Amino acid sequence: MSSSHSVIWWRVKDCVQALDVRSRGVRVWLSTALMATVVCAHEPVLAQGSASSGDTVIDIAFDESDYRVRPDPAPGFVHHTHRLVLKQGNAVFESNNAAAANGHSVSGSSQGILGAEMSHGDRINKLVWHVAGANKLINVRDYPQDVMTMVVTVLPNKTCTLTVDVRLKPGYTEYKRFSINKQVMAYYSSWTPSNPTCQIH
Repeated sequence: MSSSHSVIWWRVKDCVQALDVRSRGVRVWLSTALMATVVCAHEPVLAQGSASSGDTVIDIAFDESDYRVRPDPAPGFVHHTHRLVLKQGNAVFESNNAAAANGHSVSGSSQGILGAEMSHGDRINKLVWHVAGANKLINVRDYPQDVMTMVVTVLPNKTCTLTVDVRLKPGYTEYKRFSINKQVMAYYSSWTPSNPTCQIH
């Protein structure tokens, strides 16, 4: 194994699965808490995001409170849900939905490999899910004027927690995001996540 590869080893029941994550040249050993959420899969990786036997499914959600400054200044509220499906061979699929208080919603999906940039829509610059430390999955979403980081921490007994951090990029004072209410790109003076939840299936 070359130094450009990091190898994640896990054991679930009597099965040992070695995954080759092409990211950093560091060997990462997952803790018992994270190992308990992964089951060895023997079927081929599916191109679509439907979960199959042996996959790990993580549902995360949070609320967004914002203030749109243009177009049409107004406060807003959006509920975000994400389903993460972890498959054999480092494959990862994410489906997501953002629902505004007025009933408008936007759904999307992305797929790829842990540690590498995933395919995604055109409203985000970059999207990556990767393993960090003993029991964490980190998602970085690079938007035009801010970066959102979601951290999933796996705990014993197949439980998990979610933290969501949103930070403006240097030199910017507004968030440029797609407005669910207006269905156009808009600018916000505030964009605050709250009430994060996490479940493992």
